[in-house]
Amino acid sequence: MIGKFGKLPAKVDGRTLRLERYLVTEALPKVPAAVDWQDGLHSWDGDPLGNDNFGDCAYAAPGHAITLASKLAGIPSPVTAAGILDAYGATGWDPARPETDQGAYLLDVLKQWRNDGICRVRIEAFVSVAVEHIDAAVALFGGVILGFRLPATIEGQDIWDATNPQAPTLGGHAVYQFATSPGLGVVNTWGIRQAFTPAFRARYCDEAYAVLMPDRPSPCGLDLAKLRSDLALIS
Repeated sequence: MIGKFGKLPAKVDGRTLRLERYLVTEALPKVPAAVDWQDGLHSWDGDPLGNDNFGDCAYAAPGHAITLASKLAGIPSPVTAAGILDAYGATGWDPARPETDQGAYLLDVLKQWRNDGICRVRIEAFVSVAVEHIDAAVALFGGVILGFRLPATIEGQDIWDATNPQAPTLGGHAVYQFATSPGLGVVNTWGIRQAFTPAFRARYCDEAYAVLMPDRPSPCGLDLAKLRSDLALIS
């Protein structure tokens, strides 16, 4: 299934905190070769959170992150399609005016998530993640929000792969990666599991973020004191 696109081009803000600044190498646990945070949670996926009809993917990805964190914590998820679309309304989107369905900058959505909350959930912080650190961040944080510029070659591909560097772009898309292995990554997109190759992510991923969720334990090997100090400075 291919739904709507809506992630606007990656936005640069010099104040954005970067994950590598806060990693304490000697305290980092060994990153497993493969991890799947959805394993055994058969009722997690299936809801596109409005992204089948509207360009709200930059909000649907946080919605999937909140839902998975809630499932792992054994508590009900507060996320609904109506709640995600209500948050999308902060961009000026109005369901009665189709021309306002213009998508969103992922960085702006993350700031909104931290400051105002999405579906009544506020994150403490978010950090940008370099592509080479995404798999480790998936294991440490329970998942990573990715931004892609998706190529037309995904149409008909069971596993997204980088097969034609000249392929036109379908659009920007935000997803939540919750599983990784040496040969594949897996995201929730449009409410379904979608696998992709490392080559695909290396070519088409233009931004990635890990977040500190309220219902997830703090990652081992993360200097939270330094992160909170820096966050206070930029806030």
